[in-house]
Amino acid sequence: MKSCARAWLNFEERTAVLVEREVQWRGDERRERPLKEARPRYPQAAIENMNPRAGGGVDHEVVMSLALG
Repeated sequence: MKSCARAWLNFEERTAVLVEREVQWRGDERRERPLKEARPRYPQAAIENMNPRAGGGVDHEVVMSLALG
């Protein structure tokens, strides 16, 4: 027989744990759904791979400072 670490919790505490897990799961789903549904043009693109010589009027140093916060 497998020992359950939560066997010592009373009903209210077990219910609170279940509700907390459900809230966390729903929040995770809410954040992950847009990422799953997004269809980026260049899925492997990264700021670090930006070519400053390619033109486009974007300053590489400004973009990197924004990316680093």
